[in-house]
Formats: sequence, C-alpha cells, structure tokens
Amino acid sequence: MTKRGFTLAEVIITLGIIGVVAALTVPTLVENGKNKANAAKLSVVISNLDNAFGSMIAKEGVSDLYGTKAWAVIQETEWSGEGSNWGAVNDANQINASSGAEQVSAFVGYVGQYLNVSGFEKVNEATYYTNNGTTGPYSLSSNGAKGGTTTGNPGVSVELKNGAVMFIRAFANGDNDTKNTQAEIDAVIAAGGSLMSCAADISIDVNGVDGPNTYGRDIFSGYLGSDGIFYPSGGADVSIYNKGDTTNVWNNSSSQDWACLPEQSVVVNAGRGCTARLVEEGFKMNY
Repeated sequence: MTKRGFTLAEVIITLGIIGVVAALTVPTLVENGKNKANAAKLSVVISNLDNAFGSMIAKEGVSDLYGTKAWAVIQETEWSGEGSNWGAVNDANQINASSGAEQVSAFVGYVGQYLNVSGFEKVNEATYYTNNGTTGPYSLSSNGAKGGTTTGNPGVSVELKNGAVMFIRAFANGDNDTKNTQAEIDAVIAAGGSLMSCAADISIDVNGVDGPNTYGRDIFSGYLGSDGIFYPSGGADVSIYNKGDTTNVWNNSSSQDWACLPEQSVVVNAGRGCTARLVEEGFKMNY
C-alpha cells in the first residue's frame, strides 16, 4: 500500500500562504490589542482622578476645588503673561508651564497627597515629549492615523506611578466660560449639563512617552470641573459649558469642535472629542 505525503513544493506554498495571511492580520491584531489596553488604562486614570479630587474636596472640608490648599497656591500666583492678551486666556490666575517653580512644586505637592504622583516637569505637553526624546503629540487625522503636530496642553507635566502622564493647567477661579450668574447656571441645568466651572483643563497620555502619542489613541483630554469630576472633551457637558447647547459633540459630523467620526472621515480639533466617544461607548475604541 502506497503512502502519500506532501511534496516540498506543497509545503512551501502552504507556508507562504500562512505567512501572507499572518502579515495581513497580525499588525491589526496587535493594534487592536494596544487600543484595548489604552482604553482600559484611561478608565483607570479617570477613576483615579475623580477619586483623588473628590477626596481632596471632602477631606479638606470645602465646597469645591477652589477652596482647597492646592488651588490656594494658584490664587497667590501672579499671572506670568504680562504683555499678552489677558482676556484671550482667562480672567483668573493659573498654574501652567510658565508659572514660578515654587508655585508649581507646591501645587503638585498638594495634588500628590491624593493622587499617586511619581514626578513632574515645569514644561508643557509638546516640550515634555521633546525632552524625553519623543516627537509629538500628534493630531488624529480623518482616517484615525497620525497627522500634523500640535502644541498640546500648555499645562505642567505630571507623571503618575501607573505610567500615565497628566498635563494640567489649573485656574484659580475658573476659566472664562465659568458660570457666575444664576441665569447662566439655570441655563446649564435646563440643557442637562453639570459642568459649571472649569478648575483645570487636562490631557492624559495613558502610556507616557510610548507611542503612538496620538490624540484619541493614547492621549485624551477633558475639563476638571470645580466639583472634582473629569468631563471628557467632546461630551455634552463640555459642549453646553462652551457653547450653551449640545450640538457640538463627538457624534455630530457637522461639529466644528469635537467630532470623532473617523468612519465618516470627520475628526476635528486634533481628535480630542474621541475622549467622550470612548467614555460613552464603555471604553471600547470603536473607531
């Protein structure tokens, strides 16, 4: 009885087919794995931020972040932008990369009592990457890939013990969209919003200087409300706060601010609105 096996040519052809299939599928699987990991990391970081700043308010027995020791440091800091257009930035003192070294150190020190901080640099987002030998950050283009460079968050760079980096610019009494009158507050409530005052704007790189250093992929942004809650860019709360309505949110293709619809070739504002999409879709990167 004759036994038949595979010829060498058949084996080579089969291995070639397997190699081609692997070359086509493995990069996608790897990318999907990274996206899933980064989304999970963001969930943890946001939870840590909410717990840390909420605890700061509660343990210091104040009504909001402006009454805490950390924000008291900002109120004592003279704004360093003399000669610039004050009104174009905000009407309050702030901690940013241009603030004095002692004030930044004191602010981060108080924050570090509630958040696991491993270090900080008195530099903005773009400079942080340059200092650490990495190009970036990058914008998210319409197809979800890396696009042109952007200056990023002007706040100071705070490294967290879980490997993430937080770029935070904090305001003493809120930025220029803070709701001060009862009419403004009532309008936000009527629109279904919760954000009344921005105590800081924050960008988070969940894996530090590791790639891809791309907004919507491993860099995410939002506002820290004076209530200690992180509100993601592209969400309804931020849109109501900035625009007074919910039209400019991540799922609106005509948005000029926060659209995150790569599948429709619509991604604006460097992909920052993808933060809200990720949060609202259960930290699943469906784009």
